[in-house]
Amino acid sequence: GRWGAHSDHTFNGEIGDVQIHNRELSADEVAQIENGQSVTDGLVAHYDFSDENNLGADVSGNNHNATVSGNIEVTEHNIATTLTTDEDSSITIDVL
Repeated sequence: GRWGAHSDHTFNGEIGDVQIHNRELSADEVAQIENGQSVTDGLVAHYDFSDENNLGADVSGNNHNATVSGNIEVTEHNIATTLTTDEDSSITIDVL
């Protein structure tokens, strides 16, 4: 998928369990997230891609839903659901 304002910025790969916070996280908080726990202080949006009918659902409750389009492959893993993107895919998040 593309990121940034320029079309030459692309990401081809898997992405899963995206969290956006309005502040810098401590190393301990990052470790919590890596261990499957949630850090809610400053949480703006959280995408776990678990709802196949609405892949861009913001599960934080803050209603910052993402738009997912293009050639997206959904893969269920033991610990998370991931999306595989290519250069024709996009995940658009507007949290402003």
